[in-house]
Amino acid sequence: MEITSLDTKSLQAEQLLQLMVLWNKEYPGSLAHKTIEDFEAYLATLSYCKHYLLQENNAIFAWGFEFDRNEERWFALIIDKAQQGKRIGTQLLNFMKQSNKQLNGWVIDHGNATMSDGSFYRSPLAFYLKNDFQLISHQRIDNEVISAVKIQWNN
Repeated sequence: MEITSLDTKSLQAEQLLQLMVLWNKEYPGSLAHKTIEDFEAYLATLSYCKHYLLQENNAIFAWGFEFDRNEERWFALIIDKAQQGKRIGTQLLNFMKQSNKQLNGWVIDHGNATMSDGSFYRSPLAFYLKNDFQLISHQRIDNEVISAVKIQWNN
């Protein structure tokens, strides 16, 4: 499985569209981007953003990205539901770990978030704990958009 690495400026229009669709399909509805311009504006706010794509026949099915925020390296990982459980997420995480000493993320740790289709979002917290991340339980985001806890991996 080959991972394509790109910076935000190198993403093509079709890739941006596919990434937005993947984001909206796999993240809770409260985090959805309604337009490609909204999605591009979000990506433009990220400092040092590097993307890792897995695709087949030009269709992206897994996306990891890392960026800097508050002098820390952060990441996000989105795997198409049809591809989950095949160790793809672990492979992408391991790839990102190779070039980082630390990775930080926010993870929804409850079953109350709903998807755009009305179904409940399944928390990936157990996946991250299985992949050597630590729960930083005293650091949370709780607002009208998201309720999540910080996770961190250290080399």
